[in-house]
Order: sequence, then structure tokens, then C-alpha cells
Amino acid sequence: IGSAEEVVKSYYDISKGELYAIVKKIFHYFITDEYAVKYRRLLFIERYKNSIVCELFTKMYYTDAFTFQKELFAMLMKEEYVKKMDPQTIVLQFYSPIFLLLSIYDQYPERIEEAEIMLQNHVYQFYDSNFAHQ
Repeated sequence: IGSAEEVVKSYYDISKGELYAIVKKIFHYFITDEYAVKYRRLLFIERYKNSIVCELFTKMYYTDAFTFQKELFAMLMKEEYVKKMDPQTIVLQFYSPIFLLLSIYDQYPERIEEAEIMLQNHVYQFYDSNFAHQ
């Protein structure tokens, strides 16, 4: 993906359909890629037994994602593409439901269409509430 600074311009004037397409592609990878699924599940289980694994899991799925999105949203706010608010809060509003859906539907990959409907509803509502409209 690159750094937030490298990708921010691709989010200028993004439509909600385009934003959903990006989120859906990433969501699909994490829920359907055999390696990604096995790796996440292994880290998830082993993080309670091994502090190094716990740190890796936290870094990959929380810290890095949170930091990237916080920087991205802060830049989008600065350029007035997203309403100005606390960047940490907007990341929590955006990322938490996506991670929750990933956690729920990880157990039910056959129900991906159901997850996609909720994911699309979330992204569209988030977009309508937070992105500046031209």
C-alpha cells in the first residue's frame, strides 16, 4: 500500500463506491486468502501464550493499521476532504466495525455476501457522515 503520504492523493475526491471497493478488496483478502487466514488465526491463538507473538499481532492488526489510518485521515482533514475532528476518533469509527466484521465472518466464510452487505452499509454511512461533499 505504501505510506499515508504516498497514497493520500488517491483519496482526494474519492466516491463512496470507490472507497467501498478499496475496503472490500482488503476485507476479501483477509477473509479468503488461505495464507492470510491461517496466519491471522495462528497469531490470534498464540498471542495469549507468547509475548512476542502478541506484540506482532498487535502491531499488524491494531497499531500499524491505526497509525496509517490516523495519518491518512489527518491529511484528508487538512485538505478539507474529510470533516475536521479528532483523527483518532474517526479511525475508531471507521476501522472498528471492519475489524469486528472480519472477526465475526472469519468463522463463516460461506456467509461473505452477508458480511459484504454490512461492510458496504458501514462504508457508505461513514462516507456520508464524514467526507466533504462537492
